Amino acid sequence: MTFETEVDGNKLTKYFQWLSKVYPAMKQQLEECLVILNSEDIMFGTLLDVPIDLWKEWHVSNGLMIMVKGHTKKYECEATKQRARRLY
Repeated sequence: MTFETEVDGNKLTKYFQWLSKVYPAMKQQLEECLVILNSEDIMFGTLLDVPIDLWKEWHVSNGLMIMVKGHTKKYECEATKQRARRLY
């Protein structure tokens, strides 16, 4: 299990910034979704545990919810590659 121990910022925020770069047309919806998740104390590590009913209660569209939940592994892989590049 990976815990959020980043000193230099919030991993959830960094994830949403990354998503905004990958999907620039969705930037506003992603920013609004991040505000909701932060207000509910959701962290990156718990995104996949958020039940669909809560997403609906928060009025997050199905497409946005699928995007947010579906790219976590790809983000983790890219973040790991970037950390490895910094070491060498």
